[in-house]
Amino acid sequence: MSDDFFNKIDKQLDSSKAKKEAAQATQTDRLKFAAQVISQCAPVAEQYQQKLHERGVKVEYSAFPHRLTFKILYKDGGFHGLTFGADRDSSRLTFEGIFTDEGKSWTSTSGGGYDEKSWKAEIFEQKLQKEIEDALFYADRHHGVATP
Repeated sequence: MSDDFFNKIDKQLDSSKAKKEAAQATQTDRLKFAAQVISQCAPVAEQYQQKLHERGVKVEYSAFPHRLTFKILYKDGGFHGLTFGADRDSSRLTFEGIFTDEGKSWTSTSGGGYDEKSWKAEIFEQKLQKEIEDALFYADRHHGVATP
């Protein structure tokens, strides 16, 4: 039996352990960042919900530590909106469009994600406005928007 062989195995095991620990630390940092960003974006979403309510548009909104959902509801029971928060795999901030079409629920994503280096506060409001505009554009297909 060669000590060189087991020294090599020990190095591989140590390297693997260090990579795993670094990945866990990165994920923890990203989840903390996500919680911070969601807490900053939640009041913006609440303001948009209130302003739309004042205009006779029913909105479902929910926020959790690492994710929020904002949906405009349609008269036929459908919806159009977004979810925003930490991705399950990478913990990077991601946006998902959520909507119904012909009675089926769908999601779409841009495929991109944000971290502390790439995130800018105005991104959330821009994405939210785009989803609201899209929801209103497609409202006629769903017999109009639901009212509060």
